[in-house]
Amino acid sequence: MAFVIFDLDRTITRFGTYTPFLGRYASRHQPLRLLTLPAVLLGMAAYKARLIRRGQLKSFMLYCLAGPVHKEDFLQHCRNFAQWMIENHCYAAALDCIRRHQQRGDTLLLATASYDFYADAFADLLGIDHVIATQAQWQNDKLQPSIKGENCYGIEKYRRVLAYISQMSRTSSTHETQPQDIFFYTDHHTDIPLLRDCHKAYVVNPTTKLKSWAQHHEHAEILIWT
Repeated sequence: MAFVIFDLDRTITRFGTYTPFLGRYASRHQPLRLLTLPAVLLGMAAYKARLIRRGQLKSFMLYCLAGPVHKEDFLQHCRNFAQWMIENHCYAAALDCIRRHQQRGDTLLLATASYDFYADAFADLLGIDHVIATQAQWQNDKLQPSIKGENCYGIEKYRRVLAYISQMSRTSSTHETQPQDIFFYTDHHTDIPLLRDCHKAYVVNPTTKLKSWAQHHEHAEILIWT
């Protein structure tokens, strides 16, 4: 058995999920919130100019386009969105790859910077065992715009994945999981720290920086999924 880690955006899905998720929610459930789109665009510009951090932008977009929604209704939207993405906007090769690892009896982990409220829905529908994602804040079943902890991106994702695997290894009734038991599929160079520690690093439609890294590491394999 191996630990097999999948990134979500642009690895399983064909494009980033967060903006489409919020846009789809606002247009279907709170159309007046689409009036905040100019503010959202200003927030994106501020991020590009490095005036705010990535996590701050995500929180701001959530505040503008969703607000303090009721949990039960919102989670149903999350599931509907994930189902729509899987049926229409995921790489067929990615879905086949997930099924192959499941048939082998591997333990699958979704590790993503996306919010947990819809990452959990993706994992449930795809049959992925565990999720590490950016954690949303809830108060009395009302979604808050702030992030619980840190944005699950780059080094933070690396730290959380290693901590999770270490915990799973300690509680496992089988042998302790070693680095040779870990496979990782991702498209983005911010995941290089974790890719270095894997037995097999699969880079999917990689960024230029990640492609260059993969070409200089024997344990890395470049995959082009269409």
